[in-house]
Amino acid sequence: MIVSWQNKYIFVHSRKTAGSSIVVSLSRNLGPDDLVLSAIKEIVEAKIQLPDKVIQTALLEDKKSHNPTRLFNLCACIKRWG
Repeated sequence: MIVSWQNKYIFVHSRKTAGSSIVVSLSRNLGPDDLVLSAIKEIVEAKIQLPDKVIQTALLEDKKSHNPTRLFNLCACIKRWG
């Protein structure tokens, strides 16, 4: 999901509908206060600069989900491509 205050839209990422590709494309124009809560790995792999708030929110959500493997993969991906 993307919440973009700068561009005034909310995009809800649904599964199996090219949602990750759309999120990556929309992420190229994020403002500093916009949020992205899906396809973070794909965005980072596309070498798109994410606002710090997006990364902090994604890491917080992964911690809440109690999925340490996903959190580790996200951190490794950010370190590799960031």
